[in-house]
Amino acid sequence: MGGFGHFDEDVAFVEVPLSEAAQLALEALVAALRRLPWMVWDPFDAENLHPHMTIAERSLSRFADIWDYLKPFERASVA
Repeated sequence: MGGFGHFDEDVAFVEVPLSEAAQLALEALVAALRRLPWMVWDPFDAENLHPHMTIAERSLSRFADIWDYLKPFERASVA
């Protein structure tokens, strides 16, 4: 696992680096799903997917407290 990140100030997460095998599996899955004509894609799907583990969500009112709490546990980013 890598460092912490956030989506706006409502979601805090831990970055998850993919192994080469996991990256290849994800690419194969996306390629297979792209062949489904009924599949709906959002801007953060497929090639834009950001693998992560959410650790806090709907946290806007307490985001500053959560982010301050996480700082001592920070590791270098893996992106």
